[in-house]
Amino acid sequence: MNAPSRLRRRLLSVAGGAGVLAALPRLARAASYPDHPVSYVVPYPPGATSDNTARIVSQKLAEKLGQPFVIDNRPGAGGGLGTEYAAKARPDGYTLLNATSAMFAVVPQLIKAGYDSFKDFTPLGLIGNSVTVLAVRNDLPVNSVAELIAYSKKHPGTLNYATSGNGSGGHLSVEYLKLKTGLDAEHVPYKGSAAAANDLVAGRVDMFFDPLAAQFARAGKIKALAIAGAKQSELLPGVPPIQTAVPDWEFDNYFFVAAPAGIPDDIRRTLVRAVGEVIADPGVVEKLKALSLVPVAQTPEQIAARIRRDFVVAGDIIRRGKVVAD
Repeated sequence: MNAPSRLRRRLLSVAGGAGVLAALPRLARAASYPDHPVSYVVPYPPGATSDNTARIVSQKLAEKLGQPFVIDNRPGAGGGLGTEYAAKARPDGYTLLNATSAMFAVVPQLIKAGYDSFKDFTPLGLIGNSVTVLAVRNDLPVNSVAELIAYSKKHPGTLNYATSGNGSGGHLSVEYLKLKTGLDAEHVPYKGSAAAANDLVAGRVDMFFDPLAAQFARAGKIKALAIAGAKQSELLPGVPPIQTAVPDWEFDNYFFVAAPAGIPDDIRRTLVRAVGEVIADPGVVEKLKALSLVPVAQTPEQIAARIRRDFVVAGDIIRRGKVVAD
């Protein structure tokens, strides 16, 4: 072998070794993640659907990854405050966000949010689609969406609807229904779904369009009129899909896990795999169904595309419905 060939082989060998050495920190980081507790931010108060969902998912993630996933409730601004906090966290895998579609597709179009839905986060995995239920107080004399609309037109200015807050999925859902059908109802925002649901049960408000409504409807404490979407749900047999009354309905709500943008690829892959395994766990599936969520496997890319589509739909509802933040 001549001298140039020997030199070339030595250079390639050195370069290859350097590549291996450069990869070692990444491999060590992936192998050791997580090596201390992970903060799991919930931008809603305790007791809300988002909070209950986060506790189920975080407990299972902790079991799989061997470190506590600590719930950090940071409510306010329709979820905007907690979401902004997560967006500004160090992208090292130790701060995650229990996200809802409303936080990404709705809130930034209502307030001056301190985050960008498309630039500041990386979706990791879908938790589930909400079985969002339109319900009314038991003593309201209506038993269908058509009867509700007719009642509101016969008694203008008398109906109201509760939500978990301005910019929430329930808020946009009812405003969407109003645009589609001419329903007349005034918005009453609460600080979380639990407070809104309790006041509906007590008869202090008339309507509620939220996943949490399913639990109270199954208990007979309120009347479920419809489920958002095109199909009936095993969670509320006999309750028709809202597309029966509103054929071109296209607004829905869902929950997913997100991390601040810039999270290292090796840690991102670890979390994507872990979230997917959690959502496939039969015990988790049953617990999420009890919260009116249907677990669905979707890739981070599919979630990102879904958010972009819903951003457009929500923007149209906000503009046409003249929806404003408090």
